[in-house]
Amino acid sequence: MCTIGGVLIFGELSKERAQKIEEVLRMVIIKGEERGRDSFGVVSVKRDGSITVFKERGRPSDALKRISKIVDADTVAVIFNNRAEPTTEYVQVKTPDDIQPMIGERIIVAHNGTIANDKDLEIRFELRRRSRIDTAILPPLLEKLWDGSLEGLRDVLVRYVVGSYALAIADRKRPGKLWLAVNFKPLYLAWLEN
Repeated sequence: MCTIGGVLIFGELSKERAQKIEEVLRMVIIKGEERGRDSFGVVSVKRDGSITVFKERGRPSDALKRISKIVDADTVAVIFNNRAEPTTEYVQVKTPDDIQPMIGERIIVAHNGTIANDKDLEIRFELRRRSRIDTAILPPLLEKLWDGSLEGLRDVLVRYVVGSYALAIADRKRPGKLWLAVNFKPLYLAWLEN
C-alpha cells in the first residue's frame, strides 16, 4: 500500500503562486502518509529537464521538515511516493535507488501496486534496473519500448506489464508533461485555481 501523487504546473510561477502550490503539495503528501510511512521520495522536474530529488526512509511528515523548497519558479512537475514496504520486498539497507519515485536515464515513475512480472521483463528485454523493488523495472522498460505517445504508453503497459498499478510518470525530455495510468488502483485528479 502506497500513496503516489504530484502536480503539473501550467504557466509562469510567481513567488506567491509557487508558495501556494508548495503548501497544497506538502499537505497532500502528509495526508498520504497513512498509506505509506516506511519511506518517502519526491522528484521535482524543472523546465530544462533537470531534476531535484529528495528521498528518505521514514515518515514523510518528518522528512518534509528537512526540505526547504519543492516548488520553485522553474518547476513544471513534481511526483512523489509514500511507501509502505511489503514484506516480500523488504530491503534491510536501503539506498536512494530503493526509494520511489524510481529514476531512470530520463523516465521517472511513482507507483502504487505490484508488478508481478518484473523479473521476467528484466530478462526478456535485457533491462538493467537499479533496485530489486518491482517498480524499478518501469523506467528502463519505458525507456526501451515507449515511443512517448499516450497510445504507446497504453500499449506497453497492457501488452507487457502484469500486475496492478496506479502510475505517475515524468519524462525529462518532455518536462511539461505528466502521464497517469491506472488499471486497478484508484487514481484521482484535482484542479487548483490560481
